[in-house]
Amino acid sequence: MTRPSSSLELLAPAGSIETFFAALDNGADAVYVGLKAFSARAYAANFSLAEVSSLVQVCRQRGRKLYVALNALVKEEERRELLETMQALSQIGPDALIIQDLGVYHLARRHFPELALHASTLMTIHNSAGVAQAAAMGFKRVVLARELTLTELAAICRQATVELEVFVHGALCFCFSGLCLFSSFLGGRAATRGRCTQPCRRLYTYGQESGHILSPSDLSALDLIPQLAALGITAIKLEGRMKGGEYVGRVVQAYRQVLDSPPADLAQALAAAQELLAQTYSRRTTSGFFRGGQPTDILAPMETGNIGLFLGELTHVAEGRGVVRLRAPLAVGDRLRLHSTASGERRSFTLKELSWQGQALAAAEAGELVAVALPEGAAAGDLLYKVGETTASSSRSGKKWREILFAQAGPMAITPLAAAAGAAMLQPPGAGPARRPRSGPPLVYVRVRSLSEALEIHRQGLRHQILELQEENFTEYLRQVRPARKLTGLIWQLPAIILEGSLSFYRQALATLLDGGWRAFMVGNLGHLRLLGEAAVRAGQPRARRSGARPVAASDTDRVKPGEGPPPLALTLYGDYPLHCLNSWAWQAWQDLNVAYPTMSVEADAKTMRALLGNVPSDRMMAYLYAHVPLMISRVPLPAGKKALRLTSPKGEQFRLLSRGNLTYLVAKFPFLFQKPFRELFPRGLRRLVVDVNFSGLPVSAIRTLVQRLLAEGQLTGGLPFNYYRGLD
Repeated sequence: MTRPSSSLELLAPAGSIETFFAALDNGADAVYVGLKAFSARAYAANFSLAEVSSLVQVCRQRGRKLYVALNALVKEEERRELLETMQALSQIGPDALIIQDLGVYHLARRHFPELALHASTLMTIHNSAGVAQAAAMGFKRVVLARELTLTELAAICRQATVELEVFVHGALCFCFSGLCLFSSFLGGRAATRGRCTQPCRRLYTYGQESGHILSPSDLSALDLIPQLAALGITAIKLEGRMKGGEYVGRVVQAYRQVLDSPPADLAQALAAAQELLAQTYSRRTTSGFFRGGQPTDILAPMETGNIGLFLGELTHVAEGRGVVRLRAPLAVGDRLRLHSTASGERRSFTLKELSWQGQALAAAEAGELVAVALPEGAAAGDLLYKVGETTASSSRSGKKWREILFAQAGPMAITPLAAAAGAAMLQPPGAGPARRPRSGPPLVYVRVRSLSEALEIHRQGLRHQILELQEENFTEYLRQVRPARKLTGLIWQLPAIILEGSLSFYRQALATLLDGGWRAFMVGNLGHLRLLGEAAVRAGQPRARRSGARPVAASDTDRVKPGEGPPPLALTLYGDYPLHCLNSWAWQAWQDLNVAYPTMSVEADAKTMRALLGNVPSDRMMAYLYAHVPLMISRVPLPAGKKALRLTSPKGEQFRLLSRGNLTYLVAKFPFLFQKPFRELFPRGLRRLVVDVNFSGLPVSAIRTLVQRLLAEGQLTGGLPFNYYRGLD
């Protein structure tokens, strides 16, 4: 029997008390909110713990649910604040926490098991293996990546044993969520910590053209609700914690109409809902990847990428005010967005003052010249957009909204964490007087591009290699299985993105590699742990041993549940940087998942790295020394016929946009270079280093020289250490 659309949970965003009530009043089944700290939308107003305690009570009174997005990465020095926050939330009792950082997971499972956990889309779970791993770890729900097709979702739903949630409306990122380093690279404001400056929305030049080539359209899947319900999806999610109550209310109302519509009235309900959505401020819309993995409407490079109604260009700016001839009506209290034409940056603000020739105005009409109060840094030539209008509800102050909330449900009394209990929970895994950094020379692992390259640098004396497991490299391995046996230090790396249709290849390839004696692998996604766990269990089953280059047959790769039969083969797992290790609780979580050597996040700053190395066994940590780290990994295709583009930003920053397989990669012109920071951290025990020559263009003959120069006393030029010295916001 077809599952009715009304069975789907409609999950709405709220970045303020106003939007919370707008979501509930217009029919949301559940609302997700962020705290003042640890939220992946740090620029939203967000909520205090006292306010959240009242929100939970209001939802319970109305038979709705409230989820708290505790989904920002956590630095080592923020652990105490996180612990106190978790202690409070355990008393408040939201219906679930939405999390990204495995440190939060570790803390919740170890000390606050009563808190239900949802795996954030920032965990980049994008296939059935990742969903199965999350289920095994105790997650109640998985928020899937936005890049999945209906066909892929159907395959995942058929195998899932946990609730599944998908985004259906709102802004899209060019990059897979959780893998974007672009904003962090440019200024230390990390998307993984909710501080993205949206460099993807800027204007870039490429060749003889210019456009917003990294700026996707907004997602709108209103007409696909029946198909999603039929698949078995649990919840559909609306994006927009930065949006006002007017926007959230209209979008919730539109989706509620479609969800509640009888099949016979669906066409009429869709038409009415589309009319509601047309009244919201948004970019052009797309159905995203739902209808296929190569959508043609997801990018519109010739559009500005701005949300909202264009008001005009500032002709003069002085003393915090700018002159503009309006192209649309404007009123005090409207929400505006300022687009800097020099840098491409965007800033949202509420209009506080409107005037002309010294006379204060409450409102003005299209065609009039006005002076508007602007945020600091505005300049002539910048563009002004209206992204929200003043209404009776939006004109209320935050103080007034708190009064309304607390009148319906007063804040709970929260018992603070006892000092002794807190001290015990904060005890880091590597603490103790006996732990000392292990001495010895650096161990350099070179990530190469092919098996032949690994063999060549092995001949040059570089004994530790990392090679990505993909079809071309695996085929080369099958041809050179005997020479490959020399590579006793080779680590096979699983790619960050393995789409559902590729899982059968990886199951077969891993079975073949394990059968050939390979035991070292690098992982960068939760799904990798499931794939390797299944493969190790299968390989441990009693059967005739095979040798040679023959791939294991598909019939040999039937999945066996971990824990059934003989113990699995012992593997050595290395964690790649997308696993995001910024705190010692995350380090312990990866240890518990048998990742012996996690890699420190490339986004980490000096303070965090020093603290982390002091709190975990430093000889079990890795760090990148040199790499053209992908700033974005995307499923958005390049323009037809293009394999690579060179991009230049308004500030003159240069990047390369490359197509490899079915994915697109953005890399900077200059590499990540950690040479000087490593010398500072080596006395603290950091000795395992990754040199990645992918995307570098270096010939194999130059790799050994590069490694020697990186370890020598001098300093290479032309690279950047990301946030190490400037700090990570």
